[in-house]
Parts: sequence; structure tokens; C-alpha cells
Amino acid sequence: MTIEKNIFQKQRPNYSKLLSFGFHKENGHYLWRQQFFADQFLAQLDIDQTGKVTGQLIDLNSGDEYLPLRASHLGPMLHK
Repeated sequence: MTIEKNIFQKQRPNYSKLLSFGFHKENGHYLWRQQFFADQFLAQLDIDQTGKVTGQLIDLNSGDEYLPLRASHLGPMLHK
């Protein structure tokens, strides 16, 4: 199970509030981006018309996705 599915599986997006939270609409998707940790990382969320949430955490120093977030050893911690 992905971290997105684990966190958002019981949630339904309130599309009328997404724009005020900082999302913008693009090609039928609601997109949100936020830099954090002294601008070293970029979090991105994408919510499609069916409510499916996908995301990425980008290490801005390397430009790559921060894969430790997806490490299988984190799975048990996410299910508590």
C-alpha cells in the first residue's frame, strides 16, 4: 500500500475547499506544491476527478524523488 493510499483511503476530497487551501486546477486535476525544510524538499499532491491522491517528495538538491519515504520498512509504522 502506498503512503498516499494509507493516509487518504478513508478521506474524500472537498473540491470546493481545495483552491482556498492552495491547490490549483489543471486539466481536471487539483495540484498542490509546497517547498519546506529550508527549501530542500518539494512536496507535491495531485487529486484527480475520482478522488485518487498521488504525491511525490522531491529532494531539490538532487532533483530526484526522496525514496526513503516509500521504503517498505516504513509500512508497519504507517499501519498503527
